[in-house]
Amino acid sequence: DGGALAPYAVVTARNLVRSLGREEDRRWRHRHRLVDSATAPPPEDEVLHEEETAALAMAWSKLAPQEQQALASHEIEGTDLSALAEESDSTRERSPSTSPGRGPGSASSTCFR
Repeated sequence: DGGALAPYAVVTARNLVRSLGREEDRRWRHRHRLVDSATAPPPEDEVLHEEETAALAMAWSKLAPQEQQALASHEIEGTDLSALAEESDSTRERSPSTSPGRGPGSASSTCFR
């Protein structure tokens, strides 16, 4: 009978939509259970990571361009420090008193006494 098919289709569609809505609502209400708190990093780790990133960005911005290049070459490309020193001509011998920042009253010489 063709007259009974239309109401059946309407009821079936309505039940399907209602069922899908309930399923979506149930997923929404139980989504917090999907996160395993034992394996999720604590929130303070994200804050520490952001602070470290900001501190590194500030320190990086204070470096001269040739210092940035040398640091990137060493850390990213693995360039040996002695090769970097040769490239920058910083291998020449200096006495502690004539090296910049290495004199008797400098902070670097007093920190390790």
